[in-house]
Amino acid sequence: MPAFEIRANRVAAGFRLEHAVLGATVLVACAVATTSKSPSLLSFFWLSNALMLGLIVRFPVMAQPQGWVLATLGFLLGSYAGEGWFLKVLLLTLANLVGIACGWLYLRQHAASVVQMRSPVGVFHVVVGVCIASAVGALLGGGAMQYLLQRSWQRTAMMWFGAEMMHMCLIIPLLLNVPPLGAARRLWRSGERAWGRSVAPLAVLVVLMGVGLYIGGPGVPLLLLPGLVLCALSYRVFTVSLLCFLAGSWHVFLLVLNDFDFSSQNAEAAMSMRLGLSMLSVTLLTVACARNHWGDAMARLEHSSTHDHLTGMLTRAAFSEQAHRILARLAHGRQPVALLMLDLDWFKRVNDTYGHAAGDVVLQAVSRTVVQSLRPHELLGRMGGEEFALLLPGADAQEASATAERLCAAIRALTIEVDEGKTLRPTISIGVVALDATDTLTLSVLLRKADLALYSAKENGRDGFCLSA
Repeated sequence: MPAFEIRANRVAAGFRLEHAVLGATVLVACAVATTSKSPSLLSFFWLSNALMLGLIVRFPVMAQPQGWVLATLGFLLGSYAGEGWFLKVLLLTLANLVGIACGWLYLRQHAASVVQMRSPVGVFHVVVGVCIASAVGALLGGGAMQYLLQRSWQRTAMMWFGAEMMHMCLIIPLLLNVPPLGAARRLWRSGERAWGRSVAPLAVLVVLMGVGLYIGGPGVPLLLLPGLVLCALSYRVFTVSLLCFLAGSWHVFLLVLNDFDFSSQNAEAAMSMRLGLSMLSVTLLTVACARNHWGDAMARLEHSSTHDHLTGMLTRAAFSEQAHRILARLAHGRQPVALLMLDLDWFKRVNDTYGHAAGDVVLQAVSRTVVQSLRPHELLGRMGGEEFALLLPGADAQEASATAERLCAAIRALTIEVDEGKTLRPTISIGVVALDATDTLTLSVLLRKADLALYSAKENGRDGFCLSA
């Protein structure tokens, strides 16, 4: 087989569905924009650049050479369908692609912060990348239009830059924050119960949009600001970016409806409007990211205050607080409950012989094994040192005993390497106390009874459990 055929086959084999999706998206967006624009204007809703830049940053596989090849064909074919002047199509496509490439080269270096934006730093990098792409495209596009049509380079570049900034600031955050399908389903299910409470900010925004539609005028974007800020403080970044896109599109629609002049004769006003919408979107995304970042930080702080840093279990205080609530609920429903007190056998000997670092390794291994043996509704906490408490809601004495036996067997099967190839085979002793549906005892009494049963298990030879009378 000739060498050129082998290379052609390799290129063809390298194309993937993602590349085809990118090329088709660019093709359709270009065709729609060029066939619907006025002959005297650059398209005022040229979305191809924003869509391509957002897609190749969000899905890096699309940025492979095959994706660029199909996107280039999409630009050429889609633009030629509406223009019919190949040299103009070629030069403007080159301007578009160079601008996109410059923005992509910047954004891919910061992909960790811009994809699924989790802090205001991500918004900053998106704005810088968008400015780079818009400015480079505007400089080249303005020069191409001056060469082809003898139009003012400065005014064309101004129009190009403003349009690109608006489109990219509205579309790229939306693409970057689209959650994966599985995550989207989980978010939808988790949000269904809270939907009634969270619909209020959206309702305020819709009402303000209606008021803006009724009164019109240049202050409409500011009229929407209270509703958009309320949404930014209430919803996830993806939802906020979607609302910014819809609000921006709605405002442009109102301008078109009122015969706003998008031509180069009104370049300053058009650029002011576009940059205003861009900065409004950026501001709201920054608020949403800051709010989410603060929420994540508070969640981490709460987790560190309620969970033991070594084992990941609940602290004694957090365990007691949750256990009190569970016991009150079970007592109200007259349901049984059991409490297990677990203690590592000969743990002081491990620390004295191998050191505290080895003791930490043993604690972590044992805690992982215990956690893996639990069901979701069971509550586990570290009470101090090598002692743990396990609350079993709804369990009777027989079930609690079976759980204790299963935990003893699971720990007994462990082999832990602690130092220079030396291994340990830990065991645990467990004290069990179980209440039937007619008993009512406080947590402190349950812990005391479980402690007494634990001492009995220790006295009976360890590596086992004892059920409190």
